[in-house]
Amino acid sequence: MTSPQIVQLLITLAGIALAMLAFLFGPFGTFGNAALAFVIFVIAGIAAGFAYAKLSAGRKS
Repeated sequence: MTSPQIVQLLITLAGIALAMLAFLFGPFGTFGNAALAFVIFVIAGIAAGFAYAKLSAGRKS
């Protein structure tokens, strides 16, 4: 695996972990926590995509 892929994987796994914590221990009801977890997961996915693009820019395949 390349370095950008590892960073993307770590950001994604951290996002999943944060989303699960928000869902299980969040301050809202079940649906509120689910919505919060979904938002966290989407933001983590976008951040992982940007990180991968930034780190792989200029690399030759």
